[in-house]
Amino acid sequence: MNLDEILNHYSKAIVKKEILDYCKNRWVAIHTVKGGETGLFIRYWRKPEKPLSFSSIDDFDRALREFRGLWPRTFYASVNIFKSLVDKEDLEKPDNIVLTTSIWDIDGSLEFWEKIVEAAKVIVDVLEKEGVVNSVYLLWSGRGIHVHLHERAISQEVLERYHPLDIAYSIVEYVLAKSKERLLEIAKGTVSYDRPLKVENEIDLKRVFTVPLS
Repeated sequence: MNLDEILNHYSKAIVKKEILDYCKNRWVAIHTVKGGETGLFIRYWRKPEKPLSFSSIDDFDRALREFRGLWPRTFYASVNIFKSLVDKEDLEKPDNIVLTTSIWDIDGSLEFWEKIVEAAKVIVDVLEKEGVVNSVYLLWSGRGIHVHLHERAISQEVLERYHPLDIAYSIVEYVLAKSKERLLEIAKGTVSYDRPLKVENEIDLKRVFTVPLS
């Protein structure tokens, strides 16, 4: 992949729209191709130095220009949706979090992609048995699948009683507990690979996941 291919992909209207729709009010991160052996993980604008976020196409285009020399390959966004993303202090305030997306991180290798899909089906099956159907969507992350539960699937009544981050963490943990035996069985066939199958709860204050179409 070269810079022209990267910029051509991110110049497409549908790609910009999907990324902007998902990233609204989320803390954004960019993984670059250049900037060391594994690239850089950028989470702040250069000047002024404040949390990276997109509220318009202009913001997205600015990021491509500002970090062009580093080859901005992959965009990520936080599990949390914030009220404000004006300065770094906003990221440390629990009451600044409005909603949190529940995400199951299925990681592995392309060598056994069928098992990754099988693991995702297990997660979806548990959710469906709990009555959750229309609010679930899956994203291929490159070497795995992220199973998302839309943050607005949580009722206002529950949100008034518990913090959104605690809700998301608990939902992910509950489903993993319900699916543990089936997931362990699937993972058995991958232990000999460099990247064996893992399904983890990685919900935390500053966690980010790959955005759609990135």
